[in-house]
Amino acid sequence: MGDCETGHAPQIGVTVSRDRDRELLSDLFDDAPVREVTGTVPADIDLCVVDETTLQTNPERFATWRQQQSPVFAPVVLLAEGSPATTRAEYAEQSPVRCDSVIEVPLPEAELRVRLTNLLERRALSRELADEKQLTASIFDSSPLAKLVLGPDGTIERANTRAGELFDVPEAELVGRLYNTDGWILLAEGETQVIEDGFPFMEVFETESPVSDHECSITREGSDDILLSVNAVPIRDESDAVARVLLTIKDITERKTREDELQQMRNAVDKAPIGIVVTDPTQEDNPMVYVNDGFVAETGYTREEAVGQNCRFLQGEDTDETTVAELRQAIDAEEPASVTIQNYRADGTAFWNQLEIAPVRDASGTVVNYIGFQQDVTERTEREEALQETRQRLALVLAETNTGVWTFQPESNTITPIK
Repeated sequence: MGDCETGHAPQIGVTVSRDRDRELLSDLFDDAPVREVTGTVPADIDLCVVDETTLQTNPERFATWRQQQSPVFAPVVLLAEGSPATTRAEYAEQSPVRCDSVIEVPLPEAELRVRLTNLLERRALSRELADEKQLTASIFDSSPLAKLVLGPDGTIERANTRAGELFDVPEAELVGRLYNTDGWILLAEGETQVIEDGFPFMEVFETESPVSDHECSITREGSDDILLSVNAVPIRDESDAVARVLLTIKDITERKTREDELQQMRNAVDKAPIGIVVTDPTQEDNPMVYVNDGFVAETGYTREEAVGQNCRFLQGEDTDETTVAELRQAIDAEEPASVTIQNYRADGTAFWNQLEIAPVRDASGTVVNYIGFQQDVTERTEREEALQETRQRLALVLAETNTGVWTFQPESNTITPIK
């Protein structure tokens, strides 16, 4: 009969004046110790058995024990001689202690065992329910997210500590307030005040469906607005009707500020006059996960065509393998690199790409991305190649001719022989 969930062996406290009743109870259970209680009822007692005399002598001790056990069911059983109905009525008037069962004695041992076992099982169930309620209350009260319970009229019926901190109102003062009050106004997107009909959390009572990630803000007199993300779920009563709504509220003011800053930064990167790519070496083949507008303009590939590809898809038949090897070596060594490489656009035309890559590391030093900056330097490269070709031809001419060649320096008005 022990509590299988906790291993707790029920403790039965006996306060009876008749030896016959005491002997009957002492042999009733093998696994439920029966203890004589002469004074204050110990806290570890699960069930008290009394008779008319002991109940009349000091009923307050049983009332105190029951109060200490609250909210767990603490049964008091009266063993009475005579009619149970008569005895129950008499002691209901005479004693402040409610008797949960009045048993007429003498009675068969098996029947008494069943009656007491039922009460002990009811207590065990009550303890489980109390533990669950305590756990639920602990989760509610200690949650790092603000939590409110709203009644059908929008009144806050319960608030946790974090809610008080978030709204800068003691949690006890939150209880009893409406969701919209003077000095505390709920705003929807567009900074318009929310009216009752438009309050999505109140709609949960009608739709009986949860609301997820609803963003709104609260403006308070003398304070900055708070940007909120709210989830609302229905709380049902025994008839399965929605009786309350539980709000879980997260302050997203800082997150929204960071998102705005990141969006501004991304807009700047998107519109940069050079090509910018980001790759992810943690994925197979280190694919591109981001390309900006400059990359699209330089290569002719759309974002959809480029993202997911390795950067080598820009290479072609005249791409220098030595340069490719230099890039690969830098990536393998997790080092930056700068090269000029011949790449190919989506339409097949070649261009010279001034490419610089650098690893991006997380807080632990692990490379999580590579960022690449590229610029079309075709004109510059072609000019350099043309100049180099001219120099080579001139050197060849000089090597094959006997004609003297000089250079004239107008600044110094001097002539210097080349050959």
